[in-house]
Amino acid sequence: MEHVLKTTGLTKKYDRKAVVNNISMTIAPGDVYGFIGRNGAGKTTFMRVVLGMALPDAGEISFFDGEPRRIAGQKIGSIIEAPALFGGCTALENLKRFSLLISGDVPDNLGELIELVGLSDAGKKLVGHYSLGMKQRLGLAVAMLGNPQFMVLDEPVNGLDPAGIKDMRDTINVLNREKGVTFLISSHLLDELSRTVTKYGIINDGVLVEEISATELADKCRQSIAITVDDTAKAFAVLKDVIPADDIRIAGMEMNVYNHTAEASALNALLVRNGIAVSSLGSAGYSIENYFIERMGG
Repeated sequence: MEHVLKTTGLTKKYDRKAVVNNISMTIAPGDVYGFIGRNGAGKTTFMRVVLGMALPDAGEISFFDGEPRRIAGQKIGSIIEAPALFGGCTALENLKRFSLLISGDVPDNLGELIELVGLSDAGKKLVGHYSLGMKQRLGLAVAMLGNPQFMVLDEPVNGLDPAGIKDMRDTINVLNREKGVTFLISSHLLDELSRTVTKYGIINDGVLVEEISATELADKCRQSIAITVDDTAKAFAVLKDVIPADDIRIAGMEMNVYNHTAEASALNALLVRNGIAVSSLGSAGYSIENYFIERMGG
């Protein structure tokens, strides 16, 4: 299978404004795709259109290499905005009701789902008395009914305390790594997403401005020492005697030295002792946060 979700030129307008503007996105099997953007950038609208909760004005949507939507829909779970739950019922009763609505049957593993999302201690407490974080966890359990292959989660850690965020992350990782579930997750918590995501999509004012893998992002955001010298070949020969050659990259008259930022002054002194003129030396590299902020419009 080449894609779990592929959109081509997807557009949704409200009052003539393109809230989702010509988005072409590809999510491959096994991806945990982090959808990043400011509030109002179009993340939730995009997810609603993909799930059929709103009609697109233009573009195409394909699931599972082109399966018909009626079949593909049975393999998709989702949480969009606040999960709709039965407030007068317990967690178990909620899962039973949703199971009947979805498939007409009640599976045997509902207790396991409740344990997986960390609600075993809730017992007979009615959902109407749950915290927002507890409701998010139960919403995830509802989304997991039917063992979906693809899950679309809009701000799934919203309202969770640090322990709840970790529990949610661990649950997503287990589903992804052990059960092969593919995810599309929107969030503004960049540090948290970076612990889970394999690929990012950055949206700004309805436009998908970049798709980048976690590996590519880590490479772009590697911290280094940027050194400008008068002779890069000679400088390289000197440095490779004390640090691995793979940690040195040359571009024009500038060298970037990776994995040795704490040794900047020592490397500078070494170059000068060997007759190499160093015209500038400083740190280089984006933080992940700054990388995203720049692409989201500053």
